[in-house]
Amino acid sequence: MVCQAAGTMSDYKGVKPGCTKDDVHQKLGKPVKADSESSEEYDLGNSNSLDVQYGADSKVRTMVLYFFSNDDKVPKFADVVGDTKVDKKDDGSQTAKLIDSKAKVSITMSRTSGDSPMTVITLRQSE
Repeated sequence: MVCQAAGTMSDYKGVKPGCTKDDVHQKLGKPVKADSESSEEYDLGNSNSLDVQYGADSKVRTMVLYFFSNDDKVPKFADVVGDTKVDKKDDGSQTAKLIDSKAKVSITMSRTSGDSPMTVITLRQSE
């Protein structure tokens, strides 16, 4: 994960929206699943995964990271969305969204509540 100076996540292991499919394969290796020319899935270990969705130009449009572990591999809100306000719900779940105009990326993070929370981080190319 790379964080910009503002404390926002702009990529995962060098892969970010706008990268070519070849760049993704070079940085992450072979996907564990490719549903079509437009979607691939990568195993990150500990039941965690990354879905990469491509546009018609074979460039990354959206990346979705799924963390099912509750350990130090799961990024913190501050590392993903910086000082953006985190909406904390009564049930204990949390969400935050940031549009990083410099990186041209929309960043969304959500975490369910409970002893085994699921965390989802979405990086989407914005116009």
